[in-house]
Amino acid sequence: MPAHAVTAGLWRHPQWRRRHWASWGLVTLAAVLLVSPLAVVARGQEAAQVSWLERPGTRALYSLGLWVTGGGRVLLLVLVAAVVVGTARLLVRDHRNAAALTVPWMCLPFVLAWSVSQVHPVYHPRYILYSVCALALLGGVALDTVVGRLPVGRPWFAVAAAVTVLAVLALVTLPAQLAERRPRSRPDDLRSLAAALRRHSHPGDAVLYLPADRQAFATAYADAFARLNTTALQDHETNLQPGSFRSALAAESRIWLVQILPHDHRYRSAASPRDLAILKNDKGLRATSSRRFGSIRLTLYIRRTAGS
Repeated sequence: MPAHAVTAGLWRHPQWRRRHWASWGLVTLAAVLLVSPLAVVARGQEAAQVSWLERPGTRALYSLGLWVTGGGRVLLLVLVAAVVVGTARLLVRDHRNAAALTVPWMCLPFVLAWSVSQVHPVYHPRYILYSVCALALLGGVALDTVVGRLPVGRPWFAVAAAVTVLAVLALVTLPAQLAERRPRSRPDDLRSLAAALRRHSHPGDAVLYLPADRQAFATAYADAFARLNTTALQDHETNLQPGSFRSALAAESRIWLVQILPHDHRYRSAASPRDLAILKNDKGLRATSSRRFGSIRLTLYIRRTAGS
């Protein structure tokens, strides 16, 4: 929205008058009012959703460029050159409105998110990827500038050159595009976690989620948890009191611990490390297997039998 405000302020139009500013302001106000209920609800979920975000450093812009280009430094240099050429052409050719649209769109989301994050972290490259649309527009202007300098008498050659450049760029960035869509691109692998539960769990096995409020996240593949007892050791997404938890633990023979490790390895609630300590110190239980699925650890605890 701030980028849109800058675009509106710089836009040149013979009929751009105060009533147009008033119209823009009313539409913006309506959008803010409509989204405000969502903002209020989301604010209350911030601790559970984005508490892992960290303050971005001075290399954040460089890292964003590498991510956009698929990790190639050469492509990053090409991108920078394209942005410079595209912006310069829009300004030199007096296409000020096009520059007023693309440049704020490209710059302001990153600048504002990075600046706010120095006080309250809200920045992640994924959250501002809509700025890539502006980069694409400027890249298109740069490509048009380059092919426009080719022999005028051969328009087909200019078209072929532009298509070739786009095809090469698509092929070069294809591995990064495919990698971004694979499970390993995420910090967790819920699909493999669900597959392991389907293979090795028994009907009625108890499940303990740590922290408890991440249960909805862990059960994205709900069918893998359907035959398990998800309320034996927790009241849905609420931890039991220590005494009740010990009693419930003593009644179970097989327990799956789904441990979603916090980014800083510090649980926000004291109940999570407390329950984990009670589980590990229970002499009647032993951990038989433990696997990592990205940031999630899945451990099976089995009740000891006589002689085991």
